[in-house]
Amino acid sequence: MSTKPATTESWMPSSLKQLMEEGDFADCFVIVGTRRFPCHKVILGAASEFFKRTFQPGFAEAKTGEVTLSDVTEDIFEKFRLYVYTSDRTSLNDYSNQDIIKLKECANMWMVEPLKLACVDILQKRFPKMIYSDLLLYFEHAHHVNDMQHVSKISDALKKGISGIKTTEEIYELGSDVFREYLNVIKDSVQEKYRFEMVEKYMTIHGFELNQSNLNKCECRGIENQREKIPEASIDLSVESINNFSDASFVSLESSSQKVHIEYIKTVLSLIDYTKMTVNEFFEGPGKSKIMSVEDKFHFLYKIAAKTAAENDGLQKYVNQLQQERQQLQQERQQLQVKLQQERQQLQQERQQLQQKLQQLQQERQQKHHSVHHCRHHNYNGGLNDDPW
Repeated sequence: MSTKPATTESWMPSSLKQLMEEGDFADCFVIVGTRRFPCHKVILGAASEFFKRTFQPGFAEAKTGEVTLSDVTEDIFEKFRLYVYTSDRTSLNDYSNQDIIKLKECANMWMVEPLKLACVDILQKRFPKMIYSDLLLYFEHAHHVNDMQHVSKISDALKKGISGIKTTEEIYELGSDVFREYLNVIKDSVQEKYRFEMVEKYMTIHGFELNQSNLNKCECRGIENQREKIPEASIDLSVESINNFSDASFVSLESSSQKVHIEYIKTVLSLIDYTKMTVNEFFEGPGKSKIMSVEDKFHFLYKIAAKTAAENDGLQKYVNQLQQERQQLQQERQQLQVKLQQERQQLQQERQQLQQKLQQLQQERQQKHHSVHHCRHHNYNGGLNDDPW
């Protein structure tokens, strides 16, 4: 009894998966975090243009056989490697939305078109039922790859979804540029006081703080920059120290970085329309915030007060107009009441006249009836007297 020979499609993926798991004939390592993944240059190069170029002669990776990746986690690279070796799209269906989005990022970075298309197909099918945190991650990814068509589509979903949820922490994990765009997206869906609260919390989480000693400047004290300033006397300006990238050059770069962060703070704060806040909302929010200068606080508070005064003036004019219309209506009502009273009196007079006329007609009828009765009685008596018998 003969058996049907195995096709290439049936044995190749399982064989390559076994080759990956056992590491037989591995000729390179991909280092991610603390793990070293044994791989095969020919397989990585055939699947990815990035790895193909990486292992070309003339590159250090071609000699050492090691590639270190910093833009991916160990778990995601494990999933990426599995797809590269097996081309199994069905396994992707078991991954979360976050994993699919991150795999798509890897496919973009390392130029693996089949994986990219597979991820796009899965995301499009799952999009209508995505939770808000996944939409945010997808929104950020679409910005990174400059996919403005998906950016627009996701933006609509974010607008509709923000009103039905509490603020999710994933908002504050967005990159600075994407967070700025997100604030624009929800502009007409969230009150300004809540948008400012988002900005303030984002700045706090990422280490932005107003330097109260200089109200015209902001300083960023991020996690990576939380180090003590070095006194000028201790800065070593020797050639050796400069060649070794001294702390003096770090201070210079840190100052440049602060300027960039200051401009970002100003840009994000400018997205808030403070005039849509009440005086109390502004006082409790921006008024007590450390990310706004005193000058800005006075400036916007003045604009709010001026707008409130203008609205009060407009409201007073509207009230006066309503009062005038009310008085006019009251006058018209009085005139109608007078007219109705006159018509009522006229109707009563006509009714009385009709009643009098009716009484007169009744009297005349009675008189006529009495006359007829009298005549008949007279004729009857006269006839009896004239009887010949």
